[in-house]
Amino acid sequence: NKYIRTLIWSMYRWWTSDFEKFLDDFKPTAILLFAGDSPFMYDIAGLIAKKRNIPLFMYNCENYVLKEVLYAGAKKHSVWHCLLKRKLKKAYSSLMKKVDFCFYNTEYLENKYQSAYPHCGKSCVVYPTASMEDCRKGHEGVERFTLLYCGNLGVGRADSLKSLANVLKSVDSTARLKIFGAFPDAESEGKLTSCNNVKYGGRIAYEQVLEETKKCSMVVHCENPERVVNLQSAFSTKIADYLSCGIPILVYALRDYPFVQYLEERRVAHIAENEEELKAVLFECINNKDYREKFVANAVLLADENHNLKKNGQCVRNMICGKTQG
Repeated sequence: NKYIRTLIWSMYRWWTSDFEKFLDDFKPTAILLFAGDSPFMYDIAGLIAKKRNIPLFMYNCENYVLKEVLYAGAKKHSVWHCLLKRKLKKAYSSLMKKVDFCFYNTEYLENKYQSAYPHCGKSCVVYPTASMEDCRKGHEGVERFTLLYCGNLGVGRADSLKSLANVLKSVDSTARLKIFGAFPDAESEGKLTSCNNVKYGGRIAYEQVLEETKKCSMVVHCENPERVVNLQSAFSTKIADYLSCGIPILVYALRDYPFVQYLEERRVAHIAENEEELKAVLFECINNKDYREKFVANAVLLADENHNLKKNGQCVRNMICGKTQG
């Protein structure tokens, strides 16, 4: 279906006089493509830029083109998968010959694409920006140690959170793990709601997230150890929020994840990649407030340096305006 869909889009039957009128009315001065796994999107962006003689920019936060398997459930050596993969690589390679500048969400991803599709001097890193305010001022004391996880509960995170809950209980039977978000299925939800030290609250509004953050001891991010290959280039948007919120961060994930390396190298979070290490980290964090908060100052500084909306926005604006006006 994905390959046939690509072929149909590639026929350009949709490029009608109405579409031309839309371009005439809109008068684009630049094209910004959000890189994905659909080959025809690269072709469309490149063709519009060529016909209108306008600069072409690309924002890339995934390693789709570099993956051995493009999407979950695909068979690596399937004829259709091979055809789709070849089409994607061809479309991406063609676009890279036309693109004026690329924005990547991490240094890791920029380096990977620079190696595969060299474009020296035509890219920079714009990290995900933080939208959460500093919660330290309104941070309330908690009667018992509380971990908070808010966000996506798919991609195997239920298993990691289950492991975290069990280790937390073994260290302190009174401590609790609060979880907010939507589970992908009933089985995943059941794994966690069966733990008596887990409090699950479903989806909540941003204002509620702030209130819960102010009431917790630490914020948590985790990844499944079996998803490293598929999620290697991932940089969760909540990492930026965690850095800016002023609350101690606990990351339960393998150091093979580039985002974990990013956090550990800059000393902004407590890292544990297995249950034994997690147990030791939790014991210290529960019993030593100074130890728990030792990375907070670094985290807030890093948030302002790399994840500041105003700074990152100005960086992108300067590059686009420079190309469109120059």
